[in-house]
Amino acid sequence: QGKDPFFDYIGFGNYSSQIKAYKNAFGEENIKIYLFEDWKKDQVAVCKDMFSFIGVDPSFTPTKKGTIQNISGKPQIPALNKFVLQKNPIKAILRNTIGVFMSREMRLKTKYFLLKSTVKPMTMPDEIHSILIKRYTDEINYLQEYLKINLQHWLTNKEQDKK
Repeated sequence: QGKDPFFDYIGFGNYSSQIKAYKNAFGEENIKIYLFEDWKKDQVAVCKDMFSFIGVDPSFTPTKKGTIQNISGKPQIPALNKFVLQKNPIKAILRNTIGVFMSREMRLKTKYFLLKSTVKPMTMPDEIHSILIKRYTDEINYLQEYLKINLQHWLTNKEQDKK
């Protein structure tokens, strides 16, 4: 009702309905679920497993680049952050000038460095974390049964951990 469906953050957290829709559309045998925390622990192993699942040559081993994309947080120098992320004529001139001396990969590394060094990571306030745990407890319990994996660590309350 007048809301943008792309910003339904609470609804997007209901993973089980989304997973069911994919399984119904593509068949359970064509869907494999990976957790982000597993990806963070061992990107190469997760990639190899993904590749095996989709039929990529098992002898192929991906390399770990180590570059984090889409850094989030609060910009410490908003003007620099805006300059780095948005199109502007000065950047176009610099790109054409520096591009002669600096490869695209080096320019991207410089952009990444500027963003990483000027963005302060933010943490979720404990109160909001507690509210979200209460909101998603039933969903998480259902999801762990549905996927047959242990997701109890998703229900850990940061406030309780501190006590």
